Amino acid sequence: MSDELAQNMLEYIDQRKQQKLDKNFKEEAARLKKASNELDVAATKDEFRQKESAIQKEFTPKTWLTDAAKRAGQISLATHALKFTHGDAKGSSLLATTSGEGQEAQQDNGAYVSTSSLRAPVIDIVGNAAALDVAGLLQLECRGASLAQRIGRGDYQDLAVIAEDEAQLAEWVEGFRQALEAKELSSHTLAKQVYFPVGDDSYHILSPLFPTTMMQALHERLSENRYGETAKEIRQAKRNQTYHAAPYVSYPNLAVQRFGGSKPQNISQLNSQRRGRTSLLPSLPPAWHTVKRPPLTQKHIFDIAEVRRRVWLQIKALKYFLLDIQDKDSTKLIRLKRQSLLDDIMDSIIIYAMEVQQLPSGWSGDQACELFLEYRLWLDPHRDETEFQLQRETGQWQQVVSKTFGDWLNRELKDKKLALDAAVSREWRASFGEYLGDIESGRRGMNE
Repeated sequence: MSDELAQNMLEYIDQRKQQKLDKNFKEEAARLKKASNELDVAATKDEFRQKESAIQKEFTPKTWLTDAAKRAGQISLATHALKFTHGDAKGSSLLATTSGEGQEAQQDNGAYVSTSSLRAPVIDIVGNAAALDVAGLLQLECRGASLAQRIGRGDYQDLAVIAEDEAQLAEWVEGFRQALEAKELSSHTLAKQVYFPVGDDSYHILSPLFPTTMMQALHERLSENRYGETAKEIRQAKRNQTYHAAPYVSYPNLAVQRFGGSKPQNISQLNSQRRGRTSLLPSLPPAWHTVKRPPLTQKHIFDIAEVRRRVWLQIKALKYFLLDIQDKDSTKLIRLKRQSLLDDIMDSIIIYAMEVQQLPSGWSGDQACELFLEYRLWLDPHRDETEFQLQRETGQWQQVVSKTFGDWLNRELKDKKLALDAAVSREWRASFGEYLGDIESGRRGMNE
């Protein structure tokens, strides 16, 4: 047979038939085990041969397609489904695509992330769960187009290859189009409803629908980044402390919403594939904290309340780690963990410094400013004074700031059980100095 999609349809029907035959065979084997005499065995075999014959007849391609066309009206293709709102809601779902199919085709204007933003949306099926086999047929694809898409645009060639005459083809097309064409739109008492004012004493009733196609795209993206082969390789590389070219992607603070209880197929086909689980990304504002006032009343920034608030948990974590490892031999894993905890503290301080640097330049020249000169040079980098900029460009201020950081961190980590001497302070100092130097080198590179 020359048409590939028509061949796929025949294979699909044959697979459905084989599933029924396998089930019939297992039931027969179970009954034969319980048979007590030859008469029971013969009766059982005769019964199941008749069932097998009926299955063979039922799944003759033309017979099955005729039956499937009659049942197609029990399902609907949808991108936005109603039953996610309530399992007993009887209103309309919506098929909205950018390809011109469905009740209201939408075009992506790029301003918002929506179902129309998807390049290859997966269409969901809603309706009678017993007719999902028809949905499977309509979703068969070949050369980038499904059977449903071809029927929607008037291409019936694949069905014509199997149909015995024009009358049968017309019957199939009319039946399958029922799953594609818009049915009478309706809401339901169990649906969400919003009355939107459009004029004096006039309202539109809006019925928000669940974007099942978009949630499927999210589900696939999450699954790939969690369980895909690349994700597995990245996690293995992390365990082995080796490099991997691809970035590791994680999704913190996810919530999971369940639909359909023990029968997710009663909600939709895609919901059944997701086992009734839908992941929700956190809807949170950015966690960026903008400094509104410069630090005028301190000699340096490490004892400022805002800085201490940001780092106290990180310092606590470093202290507990140092207490835990003080009697252990140094290993690469221990050194890496120790550096990681130190990096967290330095990151928080550098981020605070960057926020201060975004304030209007020149604030450090205020007579009320009590900061040491080195901190003015660090935190007010765009102050428009020649002598100030010449002093800043020498970079000597970085040594003072780094030494203060090392001494300060040693004091914060002070504990009777920890021996933190000047050598440790110099180590903190060196790490902070290297970090600060890298940032300042990058700043100079951007200004050149």
